[in-house]
Amino acid sequence: MSPFSAPVLVAAALVSSPALWNVIQGTTPAEVALTRYLISVVLCWMALAAVAMLIGPVPPAKPVTPADADAPTEQLPVV
Repeated sequence: MSPFSAPVLVAAALVSSPALWNVIQGTTPAEVALTRYLISVVLCWMALAAVAMLIGPVPPAKPVTPADADAPTEQLPVV
């Protein structure tokens, strides 16, 4: 997972949103909020990469061929 992917940047914005809101209100300097955002990007990237590593890649789907679609299915005997 790239550190500049959308999920990482959005998660970092959510984590650092209080600092970003304080910049809008004028109670926090922009440098402090930017530093917190960049630290959040690194931490969110590490967390999301660890989750992606635990989940693993999506296995490819087995394509259905016409021969498989016409194959008879096993039926259980009726008692």
